[in-house]
Amino acid sequence: MHGFKMTPSIVAVEDVRSWDFEKFGHDEALRILKGQGFPTRTVLCANDRIAFGVISAAYELGLKVGHGADCDLRVAGHDDHPLSRYACPPITTVAQNYNEIGRLAIELLLRRLDENAPAAKRDNARVLLNAELMLRRSA
Repeated sequence: MHGFKMTPSIVAVEDVRSWDFEKFGHDEALRILKGQGFPTRTVLCANDRIAFGVISAAYELGLKVGHGADCDLRVAGHDDHPLSRYACPPITTVAQNYNEIGRLAIELLLRRLDENAPAAKRDNARVLLNAELMLRRSA
């Protein structure tokens, strides 16, 4: 967004403590869409399960989700849930290599636990992981 000189708008949501991300995404998107709406036509969700709920709420209100000129809302997720490619429309998302994340997490943990390693090597670990943008029809 910085490259396009855009500023992200963070939408305030209710403080809900539940693992039912689809219901949360649906209920919050319905509340927002029935109110003032989203600040832009593009909604980036914290994960694909929330995106499922947002798309459901949009459908319920008669809004068309997608990236075409005739679409009302673009929705993208994060984590490439296995069902995201089968949603209607299929969800644009960011895919991560979970095997690599797990391997690096264990490596960092073992490094922190290694009392013989220099402190700088144990404490200043910062890892940048690659991700893949999965362009689908929702955004």
